[in-house]
Amino acid sequence: MAMQGLKRKVLSKKEIKELIKKLPSMLESLINKKDIVEVIKIKKDNIFLVNHKPYFIETNNRIIPHLQLILDKKILIKEVIVDKGAIKPILNGADVMAPGIVFFNQEIEKDDLVCVCDRSKRLPLCVGYSLLSAEEFLQLKEKKGRVIKNVHHLKDIWWNLFK
Repeated sequence: MAMQGLKRKVLSKKEIKELIKKLPSMLESLINKKDIVEVIKIKKDNIFLVNHKPYFIETNNRIIPHLQLILDKKILIKEVIVDKGAIKPILNGADVMAPGIVFFNQEIEKDDLVCVCDRSKRLPLCVGYSLLSAEEFLQLKEKKGRVIKNVHHLKDIWWNLFK
């Protein structure tokens, strides 16, 4: 792990309880008081490790799952599937645009946390927030515009920290 120079702090039981209260409901059950929970501060953001593995990222006052958590199949999250042409821009940090989307989960509401996956291997590419509900997405007459705000993607600073 390339974490030289970064400050890590082990959370107390009280701090773990406070963290659990801040987590989105889908993530609450992933931590218990017996776990070793650490926080690493990177600029304005925090990465939370549970038993030495990256679990959550706190950025812009919101907590999202780290992609490693999704890859390890510890959490199920609503999916959006994109075609091959969308992969490179997403991995460079671009938001997900309507033309590249081939599947949009019907249960997605505006501002839901979603995982964007590639079409062929269903590999998670990024975690973000939906800018549209499924109903709004289906009603787009022309498939144009931003649909998912890319918050954490493969190859970003949070991913590379644990490579």
